[in-house]
Amino acid sequence: MDIEFWILALCALLLPAFGLLSFLRLDSDLTLLWASWMGRRPGENLL
Repeated sequence: MDIEFWILALCALLLPAFGLLSFLRLDSDLTLLWASWMGRRPGENLL
């Protein structure tokens, strides 16, 4: 029974971490896409 608790605890910690990683990847892709729409390169100021 103790091992099942630790497996559940590990899953509860890993799922938000993977969610955060996927959000950060999506956010950076959208930022680069928005920059290309505005005619700018990633090294330039976006605003």
